[in-house]
Amino acid sequence: MSDRRTRARFCSSRLLAFACFALFSAACDAPAPVSRLAGTAEYALIVGANEPQVVRDAVADLRRYLEEMGATSVSLITVPAEASYRWSELEDAATKGVIVVYGDWLVDSSVDAATRTSLVGDSFVIKGRSAAGRTKILVELFAPSSRPRIYSVYDLVQRLGVRFFHPEEEYIPDTLTFPTPPFEHVERPTFKWRGFHLHLTHPLELLDEFSSDDPASVKRARNFIRWLIKLKQNYSSGTSGTAAINAWKKELGLVVGSGLGLTNIQQGGRPLLVPTDPLEVNLSKIEGRLEQIFADPQNLPDFFGVSASDTEIFNSDATKDQILQWFTFATEWVHTRYPEVYLLQNVHITKEEVIPDLGVDVNLVHTLLPPYVNLQIHTVMFYGLHGPAPAYGHETFEDRFALFESELKKGRRMWYFPESAWWLTFDNAVPLFLPIYLKMRWLDLKDLEPMIPQGIDGHLTFTSGHEWGYWITDYCVAQMTWSNSLDWTACLAQITDPMGPSGAEVHNVLVEMGDYQQETLIDRDMHRWLVGEDDLAEVGAKTPKAAHRIRVPFSDLETWTLEQLNAFRSAELADMLEMEQTYGAYLERLRAVAATIRPRAEHLFAEIFDGTEIDYLRARQIRLLYEGLLDAREALLKGDTALLTTARTKLGLAKEVTVDAAKVVTRREALYRYPLRLSSEGSRDHPVPNRTSYPFRVHSDTHVLFFWHRRDKKAQETLDKLEHSLVTISDVLSERSQAVEVLVSPLVASDSRIVFGDGTE
Repeated sequence: MSDRRTRARFCSSRLLAFACFALFSAACDAPAPVSRLAGTAEYALIVGANEPQVVRDAVADLRRYLEEMGATSVSLITVPAEASYRWSELEDAATKGVIVVYGDWLVDSSVDAATRTSLVGDSFVIKGRSAAGRTKILVELFAPSSRPRIYSVYDLVQRLGVRFFHPEEEYIPDTLTFPTPPFEHVERPTFKWRGFHLHLTHPLELLDEFSSDDPASVKRARNFIRWLIKLKQNYSSGTSGTAAINAWKKELGLVVGSGLGLTNIQQGGRPLLVPTDPLEVNLSKIEGRLEQIFADPQNLPDFFGVSASDTEIFNSDATKDQILQWFTFATEWVHTRYPEVYLLQNVHITKEEVIPDLGVDVNLVHTLLPPYVNLQIHTVMFYGLHGPAPAYGHETFEDRFALFESELKKGRRMWYFPESAWWLTFDNAVPLFLPIYLKMRWLDLKDLEPMIPQGIDGHLTFTSGHEWGYWITDYCVAQMTWSNSLDWTACLAQITDPMGPSGAEVHNVLVEMGDYQQETLIDRDMHRWLVGEDDLAEVGAKTPKAAHRIRVPFSDLETWTLEQLNAFRSAELADMLEMEQTYGAYLERLRAVAATIRPRAEHLFAEIFDGTEIDYLRARQIRLLYEGLLDAREALLKGDTALLTTARTKLGLAKEVTVDAAKVVTRREALYRYPLRLSSEGSRDHPVPNRTSYPFRVHSDTHVLFFWHRRDKKAQETLDKLEHSLVTISDVLSERSQAVEVLVSPLVASDSRIVFGDGTE
């Protein structure tokens, strides 16, 4: 009887015209009268029929989240085109809550006219109040266009406790709790443009996913784009893919970037120009390519840039001779014909020699262009805009911070383009767990905050992988570029709060680790003991443009004096021991709360635990290797047999550490979000070609512990050389009748034998 009365009352309202709206697998065969839904659902989601599919997809996601958090029934209701309604006609659509998404058809919107008028760009408002004696919540999401309408839906979802941690992993609470009404959240982005650059000339996990028709690949590509949208990003660089993917990105409202590479030969680059050709020849080639790129006026890029770096590190003199003319011609060509296109030039970080005729190095030629050419300042690794930054020929990146100040005064618009990993030898390929990345990105944002109103438009994060905790940086940076009020430690709390009461201790460890890593890896220059090194890094370290510093070669110890040994022990070796003990203490604190972590967040805790353990093991390995070699060299200088035995033992212990590290890597790989082959296929010894210039993938070195075994091997080689010096022979070639002088160290056991090449002893 009560059902019939509820139905009758609902039928008499103007909602009789509503149609059942369903998405994906929940589609109805025919629109159901709204009267059939009256009072039968706990929550009703109401959206206009004229909203694009991408908005309705977001609403369908909201329905799914509500159901997974415990709502027993959620109805999707579509308002017919040209219809108009009042809140009084909507309140009975559900028993616990009614959520209206952009009610331009809503006559008595709860959002006042002044607020609605103030919403521009990506801004939106979420307003909630109670009804039916405060037992029901009424929520209105209001935004000026489809992209912020989507943002508002996912923002509400986050306020309900959902966390979009990773493109392949979300945290969804098992209880549904709305914020206490009344509330009104007016959201306006700190940066106009916010996004991520997926550098797919590096062999990242998603290397082939955007260009593939394989259903699993398409799903992973779409999940990455959805993840950006859920975190209120509007720019996806490097993810141009199939026609379907590109069309969908356009529907979502993601802006489109394009560019013109002139001389790049690195990582499979195909240069357009020959620098030594006459200027008029190269300008003609530039114009021809520009005409191809801008051939369709209906599909112009939003952003456009021109690059003329031969490689990441070096530029030919021929390039430097003509580069200003190339840039001037190309940017003027675009600006004159398509002034609505935002010209954005990337300022690379490499410190180059000054070009005499121009007075700037090749990476700063952009500063000589007219102010309608906007600049994107790139930095690398975890270094910030202030403080030490011994990378790419710099000692600090403060000159890049000064560029923001000087170029804004010229009337340029500016972007910041930092990294959240540097995969080759520095961090996630080792692997290392580095909360310092998040802290430094936050410090950069705070440094730039006062200049945002002066013309800093965008923030683009160069991302290189989402395992080993690197998703934490990207997840938090996305939110911090939306709102500069979010502190890095508060964002970490979003990750640790789901762990339950013990999450507070995990949070404390992460914050302390970030602070400690800033102090040690940056301020005290101790990163070189943890990062990796390969042949290329060792060669590069000897040049003025070294990508990053590396450790003292083990072979140097072969000739050190006692004074040098003692100095190294009291400084560098003490630092290594301090790191080992500090990370060991962090690990024990995490171990102490491991059993109390809520089951739904155990996998989050496990990644933090594994990362902390790998840092501890890395510090322990390098301490044991150096300590063992220092002991071996001292043993030779003093003739101390026991000390030489100790040296051998310590190198053996270091190899055991590598075995332990392999166990951690295996444990973590079982929980990777992407199939292992996408990150670990191929290796340096067993190459598997892909479409980059690297015959292995982003975590291939991680998989085989390349940087660990290499250190063990190099240390053993040094120990072998030291031990070979225990016996010296005056001549290696002599006649039988000629005496050979053999000097034997006291460290050689008295029962040892010397065997000559002819078999005699």
